[in-house]
Amino acid sequence: MLLNVAFEVPQGSSFFDDFPVWGEESGLDSARRLRLAGVIDGKLVSSAAVRLGKMRGASGEFISVALLGAVATDPAFRGKGYASLVVEQAVQWAERSGAILVLLWGSEHAMYRRLSFELCGAQALVPLELSNSQGATINTGWVPALWDVILQYRQGGVILDANDRHWFEAHRNVEWFWVGEKDRPLAYAALGRGIDMSGIVHEWGGEPEALQGLLQALPSHRKGLRLLGSPARLREIGFQVNHEEFLCLARVLNREALFQACKGGANPAQIRDAAAVDLPRMFFGPSSNSSAAPFWVWGLDAC
Repeated sequence: MLLNVAFEVPQGSSFFDDFPVWGEESGLDSARRLRLAGVIDGKLVSSAAVRLGKMRGASGEFISVALLGAVATDPAFRGKGYASLVVEQAVQWAERSGAILVLLWGSEHAMYRRLSFELCGAQALVPLELSNSQGATINTGWVPALWDVILQYRQGGVILDANDRHWFEAHRNVEWFWVGEKDRPLAYAALGRGIDMSGIVHEWGGEPEALQGLLQALPSHRKGLRLLGSPARLREIGFQVNHEEFLCLARVLNREALFQACKGGANPAQIRDAAAVDLPRMFFGPSSNSSAAPFWVWGLDAC
């Protein structure tokens, strides 16, 4: 399989173990998701996938976004522009479907910048260190009641609904930790989403006191963990953030709609004069940009 080869998935495993949202059994209907393939003489040489979602803008309005992932090229065909072709097709579909913004995670920054994407936003990793406090009693493994807690406490990111539950639960390599009762968890943390997320707690939330106890207890349960989140949210729960990095790459498809959702509107001259490459950082930071809107999109299946 192309994705297994391109992402160097260990033998016996599948790319979709870590990224089930892009698989055939994701549970998302065809109106919300598109998979594309580049084929030469009957051989699959490149791929990309895109799905639609919604986020809440700073003014309270919903922003229709597209999430891009599963981008890969057969090693024998790299450097010929095949990935760029399928990515551009995915972006065009997203625009026709009403998305005003496309988001992705990827290391090929030069390629994506040629396609009008720009690094933006901010994220931070902080170590989870042993505490003098005993912390909470940790339970492990997924339980159905976690879904309602995630919907209640998840801050930022793409809004989840009932249609997302199937792929969200389908991750085979994610470890879940939680405190509370089986039918009423109070706080949760998830470890290991994505091929390159070893030792990183990426999804977490819950009732504040219970969450504090869970994070204090995790280092005694597993050493060397780091907590991933938005700098503002990490500081809010008491962590010192010494280093930030860009969160993702974004391409703006509809300037007027983005100005309306994130800034409450703009006059035509502001929209016209805003350079395309500056738009993502203008709206989403890094966090040193005091005028940027709050922006956190992790929990998107590490697209």
